[in-house]
Amino acid sequence: MKKYFLVFLVFIAYPFSFAQQMDSASQEALKQTQELLQNQQQRDAYIRQNKDAGQADQNVKNLTGGDAANTQEMYSIAADVMNIVAEKAKKPNGEVDVEKMNQLMMQYQSNPEAFYREMTPEQRARIKALGKKIGPAPASQN
Repeated sequence: MKKYFLVFLVFIAYPFSFAQQMDSASQEALKQTQELLQNQQQRDAYIRQNKDAGQADQNVKNLTGGDAANTQEMYSIAADVMNIVAEKAKKPNGEVDVEKMNQLMMQYQSNPEAFYREMTPEQRARIKALGKKIGPAPASQN
């Protein structure tokens, strides 16, 4: 269940990470993207305009069984863990390297356990708590 859940966290954050182009104002862009993930009205507006974000949102809702509170918590966790990616993608001058951030997101999609190990104990606890609320992963339909 943990691996399945972690893959979804990465897939959730990835489409939304393009919401703001990071440049010299990378901290502000990160903050705005995190707010987008955490604010349902802003998120819904963005989802209507972005097909990839819409697919990620549908995956979240499928995983959470459509439960609004669990869906919101999953987005909140995704926003929180974006700090890990942004921190690892920082250039020496403090700006976030968008290309590096995208590479990391792709890397974490293929190795979610590595991403999990980089999270704080609090972030891991939130994931475990939400995983218990959601229950086992749905059966694969392959």
